[in-house]
Amino acid sequence: MSRPTYIPPLDVKLSDVLEVDGDTGLQFFQKEIGISDANELEKHVLALQAKAYEMFPYTCIRVFSFMRVKTSLMPAYPRVVEVMKQNPDALFLDIGCFFGTDVRKLVVDGVSPHQVVATDILQGFWDLGHELFKSTPATFPVKFLQGDVFDPAFLPPPAQDAAALSSKPVLADLTSLTPLRGHLTAIHITYVFHLFPEEKQRLLAEHLAGMLSAASGSTIFGATFARRTPGRELYFRDEAERLAALSESQDTSNAGEGKRQNGVELYCFSPESWTALWESFFPPGAVRVETKVTERAAYSPGEMIPVGKTGDDVILNWSCTRV
Repeated sequence: MSRPTYIPPLDVKLSDVLEVDGDTGLQFFQKEIGISDANELEKHVLALQAKAYEMFPYTCIRVFSFMRVKTSLMPAYPRVVEVMKQNPDALFLDIGCFFGTDVRKLVVDGVSPHQVVATDILQGFWDLGHELFKSTPATFPVKFLQGDVFDPAFLPPPAQDAAALSSKPVLADLTSLTPLRGHLTAIHITYVFHLFPEEKQRLLAEHLAGMLSAASGSTIFGATFARRTPGRELYFRDEAERLAALSESQDTSNAGEGKRQNGVELYCFSPESWTALWESFFPPGAVRVETKVTERAAYSPGEMIPVGKTGDDVILNWSCTRV
């Protein structure tokens, strides 16, 4: 990941983010971090955020995305938790796990840590999670794998036949995601797809579809940036960057060489094209794809880059479940 040319200040209030999830979020962090006093908790989190932002100056850290329990509030989550708890052989994979907040909430909600695998491209994110929650690999034994999901040696393409599937994997022995192919009861991936061009998003979706168990109820779910109509959208890291871009676009004297590049252009699916994408990987009627749109006006302080140029942008909450 390259370092952004524009780095916004740390001006998002932690109290505003915690307020979004209410007592559910606050009590979770107080208990799991082990700090009940609100002022002491804030000091700990702000120090961790400052350290993380210096290392990785990304919006997800600036807006305290790691202090949200948003995955547990998704429509598919309660069903996933029940399936995981009822079947001790069920396996859960979190793609782009970041600091590991979502898998920690999953474990708190009753899923065994030995049923869970988390992965991200940077080991540093997972290490910061241990620092945030004051844990160690021994006290929080979820299996973490560092890897690139576009490396076929790490995340394989779909198997051509059932014979290519391995026996039930031993999580402690994993060095890649390959042994999990066809064994995953649930796959979670939030705010990852839109980071890549359209064709890479399609490729990643196809590979994840191939990892899912054939059992009824197996689910892939998460959230992504989307548009009411599919296409490219220019996003800004904060309102100041958006206003600067608008000012420059109106300043004809600043045109040409040397003009500052503002924002980042992302390809976004629509709810309809996203549904069609997932349905294309399975036989007709084999899966149920559900979507829920959050309009721009309803974005919370803990959402990522909630400033699109055209106003056509939304957040898409989605799931794809075998029937």
